[in-house]
Amino acid sequence: MSIDVTKINDQPVLLVRPGPNDANARGDIFGGWLMSQIDIAASITACKIAKGMTVTVAVKELKFIKSIFTYDRVSFFTEVLAVGTTSVTIKVEAFSQSPLSEEWVKVSEAILVFVAVNKPGEKRVIEK
Repeated sequence: MSIDVTKINDQPVLLVRPGPNDANARGDIFGGWLMSQIDIAASITACKIAKGMTVTVAVKELKFIKSIFTYDRVSFFTEVLAVGTTSVTIKVEAFSQSPLSEEWVKVSEAILVFVAVNKPGEKRVIEK
């Protein structure tokens, strides 16, 4: 599945390039690395919406669609799906681009839930 990123209106929340330490012996990037980048991208958006600190409370969905390789550029786009009294639900889509190609390919998508907190263990209301 190939995506034309020029058709995406939003700017990426996060743009990273994995290195050799993020890969297995074949050069594929570990799923755990991608999961952590998805969480970081989603948390950036969740903190903006909540106007303060948030914590991840659930990964409702996570799909690995295509492999990512060492030195690919990986862009993460977020979308707010819901804002509750104390929680924010964020969708993340990840796209990669090989250093040898102009094509961007969708590699993952996920839905995460965050809760706004004052300090660890203390929820707070999100001002709307």
